[in-house]
Amino acid sequence: MNAGAFEVVEVAPRPIAAMRAETKWDELAPTIQRLFDAVWTAVRTEPSPPEAPRLSHDPFGENVVVYLDRQPTIEVGVLVEARFTGHDGLVASSLPGGRIARGIHRGGYDRLGSAYDNLHKWCADNGHRPSGVGWEHYGHWHEDPEQLQTMIALVLQP
Repeated sequence: MNAGAFEVVEVAPRPIAAMRAETKWDELAPTIQRLFDAVWTAVRTEPSPPEAPRLSHDPFGENVVVYLDRQPTIEVGVLVEARFTGHDGLVASSLPGGRIARGIHRGGYDRLGSAYDNLHKWCADNGHRPSGVGWEHYGHWHEDPEQLQTMIALVLQP
């Protein structure tokens, strides 16, 4: 991911159905996987209760992880059409709105850390201050890690 691939945009909040957890950085990957499994199990419950979320079929993909702080406290979830009443451990939340710096990482998830390093450096070089909140929006799954795409975003301070 090169620095020319980053941009600052204003975005509206987007509703998600998520599960929240506090974790440690060295336990992040297994925690995310465990929560995605639980989220998808809850979303796919049949028959769906009336309060269940309706998936938003985003052309990029539905899976997201929101980093609420640097601990990290995370929300792992899926994009949905509208806010809903929680069930089966799901909570109604959202991708934060506001001014963000973002870019698309192409390649394996094991290289997301360096993509974030590049985005933080780009922000510093261009006078943007991240707030400590950010998210990943995962593109559709591919067996070949080099075909994976992940949008990374950092909410910027005003």
